[in-house]
Amino acid sequence: MDPTSEIQTLVKKTLATLVSQKHLPESAKALVHPCPQISNFYLLPKIHKANNPGRPIVSSHSCPTVLISQYVDSVLSPLLGSQWVLETIWKSSLTFLKRSARF
Repeated sequence: MDPTSEIQTLVKKTLATLVSQKHLPESAKALVHPCPQISNFYLLPKIHKANNPGRPIVSSHSCPTVLISQYVDSVLSPLLGSQWVLETIWKSSLTFLKRSARF
């Protein structure tokens, strides 16, 4: 079963609530993806390793939360400085918090 429509509904409700409570500006309603799709999962083989294990990849370019992720990135990037421009993937929230505590 594809949970995309349920997640999209939750995203819309959450954004509407945050806008009505003045935690986000009215323009935040535009963070709802117009045509969301389920994320794609695939493996890229590591041909240089024995038995060619796969590196898991999740492509979420059209998922319901992609516009929110881009917005958060645009807000945090100036705060974190230019040394983090290329570091867009974090292994965990703890890694992010440890790195951000240094600036």
